[in-house]
Amino acid sequence: GLECYDDLQEPMKRDEVESIGKIVMDAFRSVSATPGEVTIMGSFRRGKDSSGDVDILITMKDYAETVPPDLLTRLVHHLNKNGHVAHNISRISNMPDDDASIDNKADDPRKSQRHYPAKSYMGV
Repeated sequence: GLECYDDLQEPMKRDEVESIGKIVMDAFRSVSATPGEVTIMGSFRRGKDSSGDVDILITMKDYAETVPPDLLTRLVHHLNKNGHVAHNISRISNMPDDDASIDNKADDPRKSQRHYPAKSYMGV
């Protein structure tokens, strides 16, 4: 976070927040077989003209009480792989460092989880 401190102090306009939200929505649709809602939250949802960050909530009817195994891992991996993440501020505990292991894990549910599923992530 310190490396990006100055950039993070500069507010984003609504259209930039909306653009980031669309990128995440498209990525979610690419990695999830289960339908869900991707909602931009925080100051955007409250109608503010600018935001300091982008808060996104993903809800899935089939997972009202639980978190889908490896969904957030696959989503962040997809965003990283497509050049949408410059820095990972938080680390997902089961996020591999190489493309091959994430791609193989997605095909085999028995290998999909060594830890509890990730529930949140922060990146730039």
